Amino acid sequence: MRSIVIFRFRIAIFAFTFTYSTLAIASGVFGQASSDGTIPSRNGVLTVPVVKLAATGSAQELQDVEGGEGTETGVDDFALNEDGFYAVADGEISSASSFFQESNPGKGIGSDFFGLSDNFDEGLIITNGKVAMKIGGFVKLDAIYDFNPINSTDSFDTATIEIGALPRKNARLHARQTRFNADTRWESPRGPVRVFVEGDFFFNQRENFQLGENRFRLRHAYMQHGKWLAGQTWTTLADIAASPATLDFEGQVASVNTRRAQIRWTQRNLYGTNLALALAIEDPFTIIEVPDDVVGEARTQTPDGVFRLRYEGDFVQTQVAGVLREIGYQRKGQPVVDSAAWGLNFTQVTKLTNRNKCYSEILWGKGIGSFRGIPDFSPTLGGGGTILGSVGWMLGTTHEWNKQFSSNFVYAENGITNEHGLAGDQLKRVTYFAANLIYTPTERSSIGIEYLYGTRVDFDGQKGAANRVQFACTYYLP
Repeated sequence: MRSIVIFRFRIAIFAFTFTYSTLAIASGVFGQASSDGTIPSRNGVLTVPVVKLAATGSAQELQDVEGGEGTETGVDDFALNEDGFYAVADGEISSASSFFQESNPGKGIGSDFFGLSDNFDEGLIITNGKVAMKIGGFVKLDAIYDFNPINSTDSFDTATIEIGALPRKNARLHARQTRFNADTRWESPRGPVRVFVEGDFFFNQRENFQLGENRFRLRHAYMQHGKWLAGQTWTTLADIAASPATLDFEGQVASVNTRRAQIRWTQRNLYGTNLALALAIEDPFTIIEVPDDVVGEARTQTPDGVFRLRYEGDFVQTQVAGVLREIGYQRKGQPVVDSAAWGLNFTQVTKLTNRNKCYSEILWGKGIGSFRGIPDFSPTLGGGGTILGSVGWMLGTTHEWNKQFSSNFVYAENGITNEHGLAGDQLKRVTYFAANLIYTPTERSSIGIEYLYGTRVDFDGQKGAANRVQFACTYYLP
């Protein structure tokens, strides 16, 4: 009886949340009205005028690019307005780009490889006057040299350090972090709408790359309207402003930098203050550490419930975020075993001066290892299992030496706090240290070098360490 009630409660909550948020978003997305209040259509099908391509600049500059005044495709009737949108006489796209900006008191200090571009004021923009799409991204070449055995050759994942392996070195060049995105925005009767899609080529590990599987991978695909967001992007548990700008793609071991499919509601300026509250349901991805002599699979029966409360100041940003989730496991031939799990993430970013910022993070909970790529749950031979506790922390700083040179320094640890049911050769703790120097010769290019050091400790006390040097060259699209 209890399981039936819980099941019905889950279904009711999920159905209500999904239906209500979908209708709220759709009412704005499909609410684009023509001058007479109707949706432009032909025979019941939505119609879109011919798209015009324009470079950033004044109306006169745009006019010159398109062929001059009086041409059919001329742009003398629209230009980039002060809000960062193209304005036209018969349907102004007036939404300010700042509407979608995430707060970050340290923005502009050093480089940023994690934050999503919210600058709609320049670049390659395609528009028909009512809808505008910006094409963005970057091309990045990484040259990596490992001095010690580590199985993650394209990113510095210290959990893959080989303990007890024979000495070996490794050289690697790749451009898999190259990234492309399309940011589309328009004005609806109920406010601005944004659709953002981004991908890179980090589809899988290098063994698949060697088999020709270096395929394009979805990173972000979401829609924003008003207080609502639906799609895949950074989990609500994360604070990307607190992510250090490492050349390494993996990033520090205590950060929450996973992307989850989700439905999110956000209220900024809560009660007229600098607080922002966000609530979300997210995809319940789980990692189960299954012993060799056990056959079973992870089961996800309930979406994760996530919240965050953020203080957004001019010089300081602090955030507390939490997740409640259910970890499910089913051993072959046996019923599903589920357990409650939870986690808290505390972050802060402080702008110390115009050239210095510091950031920190503490991640603590049970059954949240998958937010950082380590196990959530360990099954036992009897059919049950143990929710694995974990705790991680990070300290870092960014310093601009001058207008062209900057550096990042970061140290982090993460580990599992209980060993019940885990074999001696399974991971207990990892550490991560990175220091880099990044040179920005032009506005859209950077060259950097980085030293990386990490360790892995297993429950049997065995330890391994890895040293890496990485060079990176990045060119950003306008």
